[in-house]
Order: sequence, then structure tokens, then C-alpha cells
Amino acid sequence: MAQLQFSVSDQFISRKDDFKPVAKSRNYLYAKFTFLTEEWQGVATAIFRNPDAAYEVILDENNQCLVPWEILDAEYGEFYVSVFCGDLVTANKARVRLYQSGYGDDLESSQDPTPSVYAQIITKLNDIDANHNNIDGGLFTDWT
Repeated sequence: MAQLQFSVSDQFISRKDDFKPVAKSRNYLYAKFTFLTEEWQGVATAIFRNPDAAYEVILDENNQCLVPWEILDAEYGEFYVSVFCGDLVTANKARVRLYQSGYGDDLESSQDPTPSVYAQIITKLNDIDANHNNIDGGLFTDWT
């Protein structure tokens, strides 16, 4: 499992790993937080911020979470990680450099083509079969 690691002492967060995340990945990169001081009690929430948006993710019982794919959907650059908990105990932010990927939206295979009418009909038949356990008979109104 690819993982960014952070330690938090008082209100200062610092990165503790040397992993080099690459852009355009999804459901791959995790973040793990180690809290060194006692004010970090209860449910903690990680903040992932790039120039366009910020995303909040609640940490699990192991103080880790999946990094939102939207943060990694840039060409390259950097993003920032922070954390908060309780009655608003906050931390500064740690910088994470994002490396450029060879993968891109310009690849023909990267784009899902518009389904053909045939593919749409097959999808509809599969949906009907999954919901009714047979595709015998039926009315035209079942298709609307």
C-alpha cells in the first residue's frame, strides 16, 4: 500500500516518508497520521488542498485515510495536507510534491467511448434481467 506518513505534535504537522506520489492515480494512495501530543483526541479529519479545491476525509481507527483522487488529478505540482479534530484543534500544512504521470486524458484508451445503441440495449436487458430474474415477455413500457 502506498502511503504518505505524517506526524503531528502540538499544532505542527510534518511529513515523515520519502514516497513520491505520481499524478492521475485513483484509489491507491493513503495518508497515515501519528499524533504525538494529547490534544489530538477523538475523531480527526484530514484536509487535502490544491490550488483549486480542498477535500476533508475523516480518519479511520488507525488514523489513516485514502487520499482523494481529485487531489491527484493534476498534471503535476503540489498539494498540502493538514488535520483538525475536537473543538477545532488545527495544524499547519505539510507540502507534498506531485510528480507528472505518463498517463493522460489524451490517450484514446483513457476515454470511455459513447456506448452504441446495441450496447445500450444490452445494458438495459441486463438491468431488467437482474431486477426481474428473467427477460421473457415484458411490455414496451418496461423500457422507459
